[in-house]
Amino acid sequence: MSAYPIRPLVWSGVLGVLLTGCGQAAHREPAEPPAIAVRVVALDTDARGALTLPARVKATEEITLTARVAGRVSAFPVREGQSVAEGTLLVRYDAPEARRSLEAARADEQAASVAAANAARQHTRIESLFTAGVVAQSDRESAESADRSAAARFAQTRAAREIAEAAFEVRAPFAGVLVRRHVDAGAEVQVGRPLVDLRSPSGAEVVAAVPEAATAALGTTRAWVQVGDGAWRAARLLRADGMVDPTTRSRTARFAPLDRARLEPGAFARVRLEVAGAGAGSSQATSLAIPLASITRRGALTGVYVVEDGRAWLRWLRLGHAQGDRVEVLSGLAGDEQVVAAPAGLRDGALVRVEP
Repeated sequence: MSAYPIRPLVWSGVLGVLLTGCGQAAHREPAEPPAIAVRVVALDTDARGALTLPARVKATEEITLTARVAGRVSAFPVREGQSVAEGTLLVRYDAPEARRSLEAARADEQAASVAAANAARQHTRIESLFTAGVVAQSDRESAESADRSAAARFAQTRAAREIAEAAFEVRAPFAGVLVRRHVDAGAEVQVGRPLVDLRSPSGAEVVAAVPEAATAALGTTRAWVQVGDGAWRAARLLRADGMVDPTTRSRTARFAPLDRARLEPGAFARVRLEVAGAGAGSSQATSLAIPLASITRRGALTGVYVVEDGRAWLRWLRLGHAQGDRVEVLSGLAGDEQVVAAPAGLRDGALVRVEP
């Protein structure tokens, strides 16, 4: 009889011990993984305190040739990218109305040519008679005047004929490269329609639109230019065109590298201007540069891991132009952060240890 009341008490004690043990296991904090060894990169801050602008290499001469009369393009004797000499035929097209004008111009030129030849012969004959004393001075002067008038008339009709012929042909006004055709053969064009773009084969200047706030210091600021992904080169200001554009609030400035290296016309370029007083908080400070290997991507977002208080924190960035193995950071970094060099395997807030 005495064993029965004891058994529930025993089970109760055992159950209490089990519950106590389970409760302690449920509230036990998991051990944090050990710190991950990471290396950090040095930020390229050479560009700080400067203003970087997109630009392009402009050829010495650039022109868009247009249609002078309405008609149908019949041929493009020159292909895009081909070098041409001055006077080379670039476009030929047919215009019925202009053809009738050309026929009339040729007829006028022929008639003027005959009249000029007759006037010249008459002038020569009168000169001989005047020398022999047969005709008066007034007759000599009249013959000379008629000769000059006929010659001028012939020159005028010849120019009109050349203009009429030019309506059917577009020729290169200077030696260069045909860079673009705006229409295809067989297309109907109206007066003023762009036909081809022609530019000289060598570049002379790098052209950029400088914001209004930086135009006042253009004459004294230091400048550098970069073509494509090439190295930055010291440059000088050639000139600033006109005045500030009221729409874009910028002014076109033209630069040339000091080393006088050959520039490829049409190439993408950038201009860097030294901006006095620009710092990390200035809207005129250009981006920093970091290695591409330090970038972490999450879909369309890009960022880096920054080490703060012994942990790696993901920092989203806005990136700019890539140059070699580095890329510009337009926003997101101040320039004094420790950026993880190889972020593979890291998570936001992970414990890290910076190694030299």
